[in-house]
Amino acid sequence: MDAAPARRWATALTEPLDTAQRIALRVWLGHLGSVAPAAEELGLHRTTLRRWLEEIGRLLDVDLSSAAVRADLYLALETLAGPDDSPGALPRRGGRTYQRSATL
Repeated sequence: MDAAPARRWATALTEPLDTAQRIALRVWLGHLGSVAPAAEELGLHRTTLRRWLEEIGRLLDVDLSSAAVRADLYLALETLAGPDDSPGALPRRGGRTYQRSATL
């Protein structure tokens, strides 16, 4: 697939997510859906990450327990990933919480 159609597909699949949500989902998927190591990499409590993932599932209207859904999302997020899509690029507000929009 050419780059332009791939980016359109990936954008359509992940469109409602903000940058922090995309980063959290990408990290979680990179850890094969394991919350503990993903939360540690993100600097979040496991419960916080679980809450974020529930909200992401609702926003995307998908079941994140589905391997096919996770595979599609992983490919989409990797297609869209840029140099600023890393946990270290997220601003801190204090403690272990990222400064976020009111959606999560």
